[in-house]
Amino acid sequence: MHTTKLLLDEQWDELFKKLVPLVGKCDTVEGELIRAASKVIYRYYNDGDLFHTGYGCETAGASATYLLNSGVPLLGSLINAASCCSGKAYEQILLKIQKCIFDYVVAKNGQYENNTEDNLDTESKWENNYDDSDY
Repeated sequence: MHTTKLLLDEQWDELFKKLVPLVGKCDTVEGELIRAASKVIYRYYNDGDLFHTGYGCETAGASATYLLNSGVPLLGSLINAASCCSGKAYEQILLKIQKCIFDYVVAKNGQYENNTEDNLDTESKWENNYDDSDY
C-alpha cells in the first residue's frame, strides 16, 4: 500500500532472521522488540493500519503497547508521538522507531536478555472506536 522503503532493510532483515523464529515468541527480549516493531511496520506498509486508529488498534495495538512499555530509551516517546499522527509524519516516526530498536539491539553486542513474553499478548493501550458496520 505505501511505498516508502525503510532505511535499514538489509541490516534489519539480518537481525530479524537471527533473533525472530518462524512462529511464536522470541527467545530474547531483543528479538521480541524486533518482532513487535516489524508487526507495526508491516501492518502500516502492507495494509495501511495505524496502531492507534480503527482496525489498526486490533492488528498492531498490542505490539505498539509492548514497545511503549519496553523501557528502551526514547522508544516510548516515539510511540507516543506516532499515536498522534498519520501519513508522512507517521512514516517518519516508524523509521525512527526502527532505528531506535536497531541501535539498541546492536549495542547489546550479542548480550541478549532471555524473554518470557509474547508481545501479541500485551493488552493494547488503544481501542478500536470505529463501528465496522458503517463500511
